Amino acid sequence: MFWVCIMVQQSSEPDIRFHKERFLEAVTEAIARAGNHPERLGKARLHLALYYADMTAYIVWRSPITGAEYLKEPFGPAARYLDWALDTLERSGVIRIDRQILFGVPRQVFKIVEGRGAGASNLLKAEERAHVGFWAEWVCGIDQTDLSDFSHERPWGSVERYGDRVPYATAFMLLPGKRPPVSDGRRVG
Repeated sequence: MFWVCIMVQQSSEPDIRFHKERFLEAVTEAIARAGNHPERLGKARLHLALYYADMTAYIVWRSPITGAEYLKEPFGPAARYLDWALDTLERSGVIRIDRQILFGVPRQVFKIVEGRGAGASNLLKAEERAHVGFWAEWVCGIDQTDLSDFSHERPWGSVERYGDRVPYATAFMLLPGKRPPVSDGRRVG
C-alpha cells in the first residue's frame, strides 16, 4: 500500500511525525524570541534554531517539538517545510517578511505583526515554547564567525550528501564525548 501525504511524513523513525500546526507555532515563537538582535534572524539562523530546539527536545523529552524533517545543506540543517511555514504565516498576517539585499545577497528579516504574535494557538507547552525561545535567542546572540565555527563538525556532518535527511538519532552526537571534570579535577562517574 502506498500513501501520499504532503504535510504528514512517515520517516525511517516511525515514532516521529511532523506536526504542521506545532511547526507553525514554533516558527512564530522563534521569530518572536529573536532576542536583542532580531535583524540577525535570517533563514539560516531560523533553520538552526528550529533544528537545535527539535534535536535537544528529542534528547531531553524523547520526542521532538515539531517532528520536522531536517536536511543536510551547505550552511547547516534545513527544515524541509520552513518556506511553506513562512509563506503561510505571512499570508495569514502573523509575520511580516522584509526582503533585503545585503552585500549583494538576498536576505529575509522576519517580524511578528503587532497583536498577532506567538502563542496564538497554544499547541506548544510552556516548556517547549521556552525551549524554542532559548535556541532562537542563542542563534541570534552569537556573531556569524562564532556561529560558523560552532556549526562545523556537528551531527549533520555525518550525513553523506546534501539534501539527505538528518536522522533524529544523530541528536545524541550533540552531547559531549567525555564527562566534564568535577571541581577537584576528578571525573564524574
